[in-house]
Amino acid sequence: MKKVLFIFVLMALAFTVSCCSKDDGPSAGPSAKGFITLKADGVQKTFPLIKVYENVMLEGTPEEYTELYISAGTDHSGWSDAVELSIKKGDLSGNAVFTYIQEGDIGYITADNFTINVISNGDDKKLIGTFSGDMLGITAFTITEGIFNIQY
Repeated sequence: MKKVLFIFVLMALAFTVSCCSKDDGPSAGPSAKGFITLKADGVQKTFPLIKVYENVMLEGTPEEYTELYISAGTDHSGWSDAVELSIKKGDLSGNAVFTYIQEGDIGYITADNFTINVISNGDDKKLIGTFSGDMLGITAFTITEGIFNIQY
């Protein structure tokens, strides 16, 4: 079942990336201040161009919640390395989805041992936390010293 989910996520990610023009990269959408930084197999990477989108889900129902979608890149072209994070606003459990896009077209998803620790995620519009673990895709690699500190 995990293999099927992994393949489905990779296909969805590939479709999403292929549907974007060069102008649709991390420069499109509402800007945020802060950074996402990590070490990918020991190589330091910093993603300073951050966009945060808030989507209200199940609006008008008792189950209504706001989903935060964070996209961060290294340049405005959209064809550089990038990371994406999706999390329910107010959720401190670390129940988030993290993806890594290498050179604009190769997507990686988290392995079972990937951990996200959320320190701040609330109405003050600060999202702060750490993350680490293995990424799976065409090849595998390990992320260490992952930090996100975003004011949106």
